[in-house]
Formats: sequence, structure tokens, C-alpha cells
Amino acid sequence: MRGMGDSERVTSIAPDAWVEDLCGLLNHLNIDKAHIYGTSLGARVALKFVITYPERSRSLILEGAVIAFETEGSNVMNSRLSNVDDMPPEAVARYERLHGADWKDAVKIYYAWRNDPATHAYYDLHESSKTVTVPTFLTRGDAREPVHPMPHTFELFDNIKGSRLWIKRDGGLFATSEGFEKVREFIRDPEGRPPAVIR
Repeated sequence: MRGMGDSERVTSIAPDAWVEDLCGLLNHLNIDKAHIYGTSLGARVALKFVITYPERSRSLILEGAVIAFETEGSNVMNSRLSNVDDMPPEAVARYERLHGADWKDAVKIYYAWRNDPATHAYYDLHESSKTVTVPTFLTRGDAREPVHPMPHTFELFDNIKGSRLWIKRDGGLFATSEGFEKVREFIRDPEGRPPAVIR
């Protein structure tokens, strides 16, 4: 993602940058339609991409989805990200692994992006998610925490008609190897199987 990982650092990120970058990547690779998959922040970008470019999307897979910024989750993230010089060693190691030696610059960029009111408006997907018509698979573990609220997954399940839902019991927040197998099953047959599977 622009400004993150191994990509070049930037001074700012427009609210639609990551959605448009995904479209640009598909254009560059001459891919007309793709299965669009995202986890956490990536799930928000994936959902907005499918809302914006439904004709480019074969299906949508969202894990640990967030449908809009909420005060509690934003406060938790801001407390984690606001002081890059005073982070616990495990957080430093994680960000360094994800972004490299200049991880502080990436975290600062992301902190500014997620606190921009224009970003909040662009990624408020409560209503626009109702327009999604591509086959959709929603998944997560059953952990309850404020950054990825469980009710957001259920709201998306209600909003996206015909979507499928799989929640891994005692599964933490994100996919296990079993969760990835469920994604593979969905991609092989996005139109099949019952609309909800909660284990």
C-alpha cells in the first residue's frame, strides 16, 4: 500500500489513494476482473474498491472488516500510534518487520491518514455497502475488540444481500489455516453453498 511496507514514503495519502492504486495495479497487469480480498484496513479498501468499481470485481472477501471509523476503535488505535518514540518493544519489532528501518515514517503517515476527516467520510460505508452485488464472503474469529467491531461484520452481512458469513469459534480475530481454506472454497464456487455458515 502506498506509503506502507516496502513502498516509497510519501508526505500524505489522499483518502482514495489505496482504492485508485488497486485499480491502477489491475490496469497495469491487464486484469479486467479479480477476486478482491482484504483484511482489517485492507478489508476497508477492498470494500470501497468493489463499491467504486463493481465491474472490476469477481467477488469480495472481507476478514475482520471495519465499515466506518468509530470513536472507541479510533481512540485505541490513536493511543497505539500517537507516540512512535515510546512504543513497547513488541510493537516496534512488528512495525519494523512490516515497514523496514524507517517504520516510524510509515506509522506517522498512517496516523495522519486515519485522523483526516475526509478519510472518515470516504470510508463511511454504512449505506454504500448496500450497493454491493458481487458474491461476498465475510469471515473473522469470534474475538471481541473495539478496533474491528463484531457488529460491523453482522451489519455487512445484512447489507450485502446473499453474502456468506463464517465465524471461527475461539478463532482470535483473523484467519487460521482453516479460515483460508474457507476462502479457497468460496473462490472455487462463489455462487454456491448456503448464505451463512457460523461454526
